Amino acid sequence: MNRILSLKHNAAVALLAGFALSLIFVAGCASVVQPYAVRKGVARDFIFSVEPLNNNAVRVWLKADNLAAYCVTKPDLAAKFTDALSNWNGEVLVTYHSISPVEQKASEWVLAGCGTFSNTNASSFELYSVDDMKLVVGRPDNTGR
Repeated sequence: MNRILSLKHNAAVALLAGFALSLIFVAGCASVVQPYAVRKGVARDFIFSVEPLNNNAVRVWLKADNLAAYCVTKPDLAAKFTDALSNWNGEVLVTYHSISPVEQKASEWVLAGCGTFSNTNASSFELYSVDDMKLVVGRPDNTGR
């Protein structure tokens, strides 16, 4: 009788342990929606404007993108954009990422004056932080000219 109770007890413990492990596995594999996930991207375009900001930062506007502005907080990279606007007639390849809530409050971003954020989405354009920029030869237009 004790042996049967012991087997039932062991079976119950094993069943509970298996259930707990499967819950942990399912919870770990379930996709979690991250409303503030950082999105990375690359834009290839001509520079339209470079707007000087605080602390040697700049806000870059691209010709074909009227929905986003790109903020450069690294002084050497900002100087590269300013030089490209004056001295380069080709396109640029801009590697960027979206701004996380933590980065929005970081002193580097705030002191640069890149932009302000609110929960109302009052801004008419998206702000991205630039990671890198490369000069690329412009593509020929499709008009045959």
